Amino acid sequence: ANTMFLKMMEMIIAFMPLVAFAAMALLVYASESKTLFLLLIYLLAILVGGLVLVLLYMAIILLMGHVSPLAYMRKVLVYLLTPFMIPSSSACIPLTIDFCRKRLGVSDKITSFAIPLGATVNMNGIGMSVVLTALMLTRIYGIEIDAAIYLKLGIMALLLSVGAPGMPNVGLVIVATLLTVVGTPVFVLGFVVGVWNIVDRLQTAFNVNGDIATSVVVAKSENELDLAAYAS
Repeated sequence: ANTMFLKMMEMIIAFMPLVAFAAMALLVYASESKTLFLLLIYLLAILVGGLVLVLLYMAIILLMGHVSPLAYMRKVLVYLLTPFMIPSSSACIPLTIDFCRKRLGVSDKITSFAIPLGATVNMNGIGMSVVLTALMLTRIYGIEIDAAIYLKLGIMALLLSVGAPGMPNVGLVIVATLLTVVGTPVFVLGFVVGVWNIVDRLQTAFNVNGDIATSVVVAKSENELDLAAYAS
């Protein structure tokens, strides 16, 4: 059943570039300037949320890994262009493992376990972006956001993000589920379909950053980190 579901998702996602192009064209043609400005604010909010995640992982590397986060970011910022261009955590696994081994000095034992596991359950970028998207669409539709909605979105986003496959545009499915949970009609999702390709690439980069940072911290705690290679 899982294989069949993934195949169905692949067939649907194959049409997403065409859908995104059509949605963006219609959006720009039919929308007022304030709507386009709102989309720009939305993209900036996703970017800021991702930067907060990056800073959080830098703090974890410093406080728990006891190594310099500056040396980490100097190398990782360049590598994150790869998952940005290949918006799939699973597709990036071999490249991420190779990067951790050669550029950060993480041992084979840690990378071969931490990176594939992280690409499966450590979806921090998706968790952040789907919550922001659901909150924005819920507010646009006119539903007041109270503590109960925040709690529902937080719990559901955590569960759905952990179980999300590392494939392109899966975040749209999660957002649709979150909207259903809080009582927002799913058709409002069309507001962000046109820019979702950008969001998907950003959240994939943030997901992979979390996987790499976690592998560094675990490797340091297990004495499996080559400090000379890490600092070079």
